[in-house]
Amino acid sequence: MEEFYKLFLEFDAIYIYIILFSFAFIENIVPPLPSDTFIVLGGTLINSNGLLFFSSLVCTSLGSVLGFMLMFYFGFTIAEKINENKFFKFLTPESISKVNKLFEKWGYGVIVLNRFLPGTRAVVSFCAGLAKMKFKIVTAICFVSSLAWNSLLLYVGSNIGNNIETINSFFKTYYQMAWIILGSLVLIILIRFIYQKFVK
Repeated sequence: MEEFYKLFLEFDAIYIYIILFSFAFIENIVPPLPSDTFIVLGGTLINSNGLLFFSSLVCTSLGSVLGFMLMFYFGFTIAEKINENKFFKFLTPESISKVNKLFEKWGYGVIVLNRFLPGTRAVVSFCAGLAKMKFKIVTAICFVSSLAWNSLLLYVGSNIGNNIETINSFFKTYYQMAWIILGSLVLIILIRFIYQKFVK
């Protein structure tokens, strides 16, 4: 973490904006990429290196929305191909039906919750496309939730400042809480599945 922070310090603002946009964009396509980490690090440099809060927020949110919607479009397109029985043997109309039922049950709240959990964004956006959710509504929810989440990350970073120990402590707590929440959701879904399949 300290190495990344020192590297950020050497860049001019324009390059930091590009980095923030790139990580926010790619993280929605390659789930393991820790874009939240870099957004907070960018926040620590606000008001230094010529970095501005609003510009950082625009870059990160634009990257988040474009990356999310690219995967959404990819899922939407694949769904069309599957329905036409063209290819993608690993996906079937039956699997698409299951995805549709998931989103019918939980609605657009899945997209809202997804923004606040690392490592799930590419999967949710792709599945939302498979489920053929409404493009305009998905875009609006993604945009608002991205603004809210990135604002929080940048604000936290700007308040942490250049204290590396505090930054490390924040991310340790953040990822622990995120995985606890994600694990709890998976456990709840698993219990519901077992109950409906074998008990009810």
